[in-house]
Amino acid sequence: MTYDVSRRSLLALGAGLGASTLFGGNALARASKVGTQSPYFHRFMLGGAEVTVVSDGPLPLGPPKGTFVGVPDDEVKKMLTDNFLSPDNVVLEQNSPIVNTGEKLILFDTGMGTLKAFGPTTGRQQTSMAEAGIKPGDIDAVVLTHAHIDHIGGIVDANDKPLFPNAQYYITQSDFDFWTDESKAGGPLRIS
Repeated sequence: MTYDVSRRSLLALGAGLGASTLFGGNALARASKVGTQSPYFHRFMLGGAEVTVVSDGPLPLGPPKGTFVGVPDDEVKKMLTDNFLSPDNVVLEQNSPIVNTGEKLILFDTGMGTLKAFGPTTGRQQTSMAEAGIKPGDIDAVVLTHAHIDHIGGIVDANDKPLFPNAQYYITQSDFDFWTDESKAGGPLRIS
């Protein structure tokens, strides 16, 4: 048996199936809604290393004024709206790469952890790692790019217990010296 298939017959078939589904017909199988967000990680190869980028969640910084130094406000607003971003609240996605060399598992930065200084959307790194199948105890090294709170806040949990108990930590000497200098540790950022 042969069928004469033309563009017109295919369009008619597609329109009929679409209308049937739209109006409650059972021409196509219906899938239930999942209702969950896809996992916040992405994995790819870089040379011989496997890199898994995990999300710590969205980091809302607030109004763009002061974030984009030296750029007129109207230009910043246009830049943001042209890219479908809010002109009133700059939001960054906090991501940390985890590099698997085959011998070592190296995490770059630890996110905000349990700290909620930037709101409830941060602190997702541990969840993202679990979604990617990576256990905190398997991390061999943590490289801190710098010591801002959104990069080091996830070193310990809410009870000050290390989240990466088997890791060695690396930070530049200049950052370490700056943040451990008692003469600079005054005001609202002082931790006692």
